[in-house]
Amino acid sequence: MNPILLTPLDISVAASLIILDAVLSIWLRLRLHRQIAIAAARMVVQLVAIGYVLRFIFSLNNPAATLLLILVMVLVAAREVAARPERRFRGHSNLVIGFVSVGFATFVTSILALTTAIRPQPWFDPHYAIPLAGIILGNVLNSASLSLDSFLGSVRRERPAIEARLSLHHDGTNPRRPRSAGGCQIPDPADVPVVGRQRPVGIGRVLSRGVASYRRASAASAGSAAVAPSRLCRKPDDVARAAALCGGAHGNLVDIEAGVAKPF
Repeated sequence: MNPILLTPLDISVAASLIILDAVLSIWLRLRLHRQIAIAAARMVVQLVAIGYVLRFIFSLNNPAATLLLILVMVLVAAREVAARPERRFRGHSNLVIGFVSVGFATFVTSILALTTAIRPQPWFDPHYAIPLAGIILGNVLNSASLSLDSFLGSVRRERPAIEARLSLHHDGTNPRRPRSAGGCQIPDPADVPVVGRQRPVGIGRVLSRGVASYRRASAASAGSAAVAPSRLCRKPDDVARAAALCGGAHGNLVDIEAGVAKPF
C-alpha cells in the first residue's frame, strides 16, 4: 500500500476552511467561533493520538491487536448509539442494544469484504481492516441510533393504544410484542439515508419506481373504501379503555388526518 503524503501546504488549505467558518461566525454574529476553535483543537489532539496508535498497530501486524482496536471502536460507537436517543430503557439496555447491533453488522460486513472482495495478505491486514471497520461503523451508528430513537419515541407516543390492545387480546396478538400492539406501523427514519444513497443507482431507481407503482395500484383497488388502510390507526378512547377492563371491548379506527372515529 502506497500512503498518501500530506505536505504542509495541504494541511494549511484544510485548516483555512475552519478559519473561514470562524470568520463567518464572527461576521454574522452566530457566536459559534469559540465552539469551532475548541472542536478544531480537540480534533487535532485526537487525530495525532490515534495516528500514533495506528502506527503502533500497523507495525505489529497482529490479528489480536487489530481485533482489540476494532472492539474499542465498536464500544465507542455503541455508547453513541445509547446516548443519542431522548428516551432510554432501564439499566444498560440501550448500551447492550447498541453494542449488539453495531458489533454484529460491523464484524459480519468487514469479514465478508476482507475475505471475498478485498482479499489482502494476510486477510486481517490492519491497513485494510481498521479503515473498513471505521467506514462501516459510521453508517451503522447513524442507522442504529435513528432506529432506536424512533422506536422508543413511537412506543411512548402510542402507549395508550398499546396498553388497550394488550388488555384485549381479541385477535391473538402476542402480549410480548408491544411494538405491533398499537396497530400502527412505526416509521423508520433510519432507512431514509440508505434509500437516498441507493436512488441514484440504476437498480435502486427501478425498485423505487416499482414500489411506487405497486402502491398506486393498491390504492386504486381500494378506492371504494372510505379511509385507506394505511391512514388508519387503532387508538382507544376513554370508553373503550374502561370497557377493556371489563373485557370484550374493541378500540376505534381513527382517521389520523380527518380525525373521524369509526367503530371497529
